[in-house]
Amino acid sequence: MDRREAASVALLTSAILIASEALLGYTTVSLVALAAVLPLILIGSYLLTGKGSKAVSGLNTASPERLAKINVKEVTKAAGAFVIVLSVLIYLFMKTIQFDPARSWVFLAAILLFTAIALIYINRAERFKRRPGDPEQEEFKPLSRKTVAAILLSTIALLSVTVLLTFSGSVNVSVGETHLSVESFMVDETIAYSEISSVEIIDDFQAGHRVMGFGGFSIQSGEFSNDMFGDYTLARYTDVGKVVAVHHSGGVLVFNQNSDAATSAAYDQLISRLP
Repeated sequence: MDRREAASVALLTSAILIASEALLGYTTVSLVALAAVLPLILIGSYLLTGKGSKAVSGLNTASPERLAKINVKEVTKAAGAFVIVLSVLIYLFMKTIQFDPARSWVFLAAILLFTAIALIYINRAERFKRRPGDPEQEEFKPLSRKTVAAILLSTIALLSVTVLLTFSGSVNVSVGETHLSVESFMVDETIAYSEISSVEIIDDFQAGHRVMGFGGFSIQSGEFSNDMFGDYTLARYTDVGKVVAVHHSGGVLVFNQNSDAATSAAYDQLISRLP
């Protein structure tokens, strides 16, 4: 695998994890997990090129006699794949703790089982042993300063994107002549007033759990479920407790604005438009 392919693996894997974090919701624990696994994914992707063997545990302490019997490049590539898969499993383990702690043992067992199988395979498989006629191995070198710097800068950039997503977002509400429109991330609702059966304003609203949507520190939006409404659509600022609940022919839409006063004003305006 060349460097471009390795970089593609790193970016794709990191993008999937960041998107998952945005869709499933942020917590302090999961952000710490993401911060921990992103550099591991970048390191693993670099190892996929067959370089950086000095960073592989076991190779960096092996004697010259032992190294002469090992296909260092293939072992380094396998270690890269191992690190990437292990990073994803660790992240999934932390997300399971967030959503379903009782079943988190499944991913913990998967981590232990995968690690055991991978180590046995790398140590026993013939493809990792050096055979007569194999090309000369590259000089055994540690990660260069440029590579370390690139990994650190890439990690900082990816974490910056995550933090930006976490603290960004808005809820746009338009009370028109004939329709109510609410737009936010993963929410785009337009409801005719003739389809609305009732509207209520609620203090200290409890969103319940996310079915599919965005959960940052600034807004929550998408499909949610709670004891009050069952499944419903939400677009709210998380630091504002007051919300407007619109019961209509397609279900329930819950939204607010960036303050209690602005939310109450939107409610009054909506009520004045209803037939």
